[in-house]
Amino acid sequence: MKKIILPALLLVGLFTNAQIVQGTMGIFTKSAVDGQTFANNSARVNASMVLTAGTLVNSLGTQERTLQFMDFPVSNMNATPTIWFCLNNRNDATRLRFYAGQNSISQFTLFDKAQVENFSVYDDANNNISLTMPKANSRVMIGTSSYTDGVDTYSLSVNGNVRADRVKVYTTWADYVFEKDYKLPTLEEVEQHIKEKGHLQDIPSAKDVEKNGIELGEMNKLLLQKIEELTLYTIELKKQIEQVKAEVKTLKE
Repeated sequence: MKKIILPALLLVGLFTNAQIVQGTMGIFTKSAVDGQTFANNSARVNASMVLTAGTLVNSLGTQERTLQFMDFPVSNMNATPTIWFCLNNRNDATRLRFYAGQNSISQFTLFDKAQVENFSVYDDANNNISLTMPKANSRVMIGTSSYTDGVDTYSLSVNGNVRADRVKVYTTWADYVFEKDYKLPTLEEVEQHIKEKGHLQDIPSAKDVEKNGIELGEMNKLLLQKIEELTLYTIELKKQIEQVKAEVKTLKE
């Protein structure tokens, strides 16, 4: 009998100090309650809520479904709003992860089914933002849905203008022209090729460039090759001129 009386007394005490008003219950108060939990009872305003979900009407008059996480603007707590959102598949493998905190880092990452990173945007909270796609077969296409021109495939395809302060290209260089075993075409051979083909040897024709484009690194190398060949021709011509001058001087004497 004692075991039954004690729980009964507790329930009576609880309901004595609680009042149900319009589907809500106030505990140890008879004041009207509105179903919200506040960090500071003296500031019964929406700004004290730390999470809201539902539909709001924006400045354009359209409705939006929202989920918001907020700080405690009126409280005696030093709380920092932080969100950590993940989507996992049935094998408990993360496929999407989003993290953000007030005055802290933020990161959005997509993973493949093996939990290898596909795409990530990272902000270190110091104005340093990085976008990474670490897989070797990653593609970025702007103004186009194709990453190939029928000959090669490209990591970045842009249908439009590209502007940059600097572009750095890694490629082989044309210093082989100065090696002893380099076969420098004679000027007669150069002239003959121009007459037959309409362009310099090893340089693509206007028709080829219009059809297939050019690779900047390769084209710069070929242009340097021709400059180095011209340098060798100039050196050889200078030697011949000096020889002729010496012969003329001898004849005058």
